[in-house]
Amino acid sequence: MKTTSPNPHPGQGLFSGFAKWLVAAGLVVALGAGTPAQPSAPADPSFLAQTNDAERLRNALGQLRNLAGPLEADRLLLAELRKNFPDDLEEGQAYLERLKELAFKSDPVRLGPLANRMVEKSGPYLRWRDKDYTTAEEAAREYARGGAREFQNLFSEFNNAVLQTVVTHLDALLDQLEAVR
Repeated sequence: MKTTSPNPHPGQGLFSGFAKWLVAAGLVVALGAGTPAQPSAPADPSFLAQTNDAERLRNALGQLRNLAGPLEADRLLLAELRKNFPDDLEEGQAYLERLKELAFKSDPVRLGPLANRMVEKSGPYLRWRDKDYTTAEEAAREYARGGAREFQNLFSEFNNAVLQTVVTHLDALLDQLEAVR
């Protein structure tokens, strides 16, 4: 006949309950709380500092990883914006689509909608650039009436928004680097 001992933790085996107790006791002793048989010792400040430092570094590293993709898109956006606008209609459309793609990678909330609007309004501008005019006055009239000016304004707004986004991302990067120090 087997004898059984009462389970100190219903639903758990004796070993798992004992193991949990050991872990809890070890944590309490490590933190300096002691046991009733032992007087309480102050917590080891270096242990707590190491724990806080490790957590802080882990958080900062996670934030830095989150910034890597947008910063790479920022770098590519800046490189694209330094280029001259293509003269060819198809190349101009491809250029704007590339800017849009990078905008969504960099900052989908701020730059994405602006890039969408810019691409949607690019048709009149691209056609205006592609057309030959007999006089400068005719080109200026068509520019003002045909919608090319609206695109130019959106393109300028997009450039400024990209620069502001880059500044914001660099500020976030510097903040995370400061948190690691």
